[in-house]
Order: sequence, then structure tokens, then C-alpha cells
Amino acid sequence: MAFDVGAYYVEIGQFVNRLCDKTFRAASPEDRLDMRNEVTGIAVANRRRLDASDPDDIRAWLWRTAENVVRNRIRAHVRHSQRTRHVDQNEIEAIPSTGRTADKAMLDRERINAVRDAIHQLPPDLRTAIELFYLEGCSVLHIAEHAKISDGTVKSRLFHARQRLRGLLETFISD
Repeated sequence: MAFDVGAYYVEIGQFVNRLCDKTFRAASPEDRLDMRNEVTGIAVANRRRLDASDPDDIRAWLWRTAENVVRNRIRAHVRHSQRTRHVDQNEIEAIPSTGRTADKAMLDRERINAVRDAIHQLPPDLRTAIELFYLEGCSVLHIAEHAKISDGTVKSRLFHARQRLRGLLETFISD
């Protein structure tokens, strides 16, 4: 006996509707149709397994599948509703402005690029110390272990690198 999912399509819809009536009343007619189609798709994907089954076993399998699909949709609905909420116009107007204009954003990008260029102009030992300390967030001791040098040498390199950067970036510091 070959499994014909079309013969069970109406029943799948009834299963989904009953489950939604009991557990997921917020489901719109479109959601219910989507869930019905999802169960049907799962049944089609598993039709070989269902081919030789008794009709009652098929109905039980379809019911469990519908339960799982509805349960998953409820979970997704809850996750989505926890992430989003309605914000009215008064709440939006109460949010303080950052005051960041396009000019300020452009100036910030220019400064970032200038600092990046200045770091690349440093000698490799000073550049490595600056990058590990400020960009990677490594401690002086970690840098010393990594470079196999003393922590005093790391501090010295950081000091000299900052002095060179200050000289290279004088125009941006004075702004």
C-alpha cells in the first residue's frame, strides 16, 4: 500500500487547527496554513517510511509531527516577541540624540585612518608592542612572554611608540 499524502491533507489541517486552538491561539490563518504545509512537506519527505504503515499509525505519526511543528512555531513566536516590542512615538522622541553629524563622523574616520597610518610607520618592534597592548588588549607581561623580552623593555617600547605617534599625529591632537 503506497502512502498518499493528499489523502491525509485535510486531516493534517484539522490536526494543526486543533493544536492551535488548544495551544497557539495567536496563530493567524496564514500561520496555520504554513504549519499545515510544513507537516505535509515532512510527510512527503518521509513517505518511504510511511508506505507500509497502517493508516492509524500514519495518523498517529502525522499528529506527533503536527504537535512538533506547532510547538516549534510557538517557540519561535515567543523568541520573536521577546526580542521585539512596540515602541510608540513618545518613546522614540525621548531617546537622546547622539549629536553625531555627518561631518563629525567623517572627521572620526579621518582620525582613525591617520592613527592606523601612523602605527604602520612605526618600526616593527614598536608597532608590535602598540598593536598587542592597545588593539589586542594584551598585558605588558603577556607581551613580554610572547616576544621573549623583559617587561621593562615592553614598557620602554610602548613609551617610545607613544612619543613617535604623538609627533606623527600632532595635527589631529591639536584639533
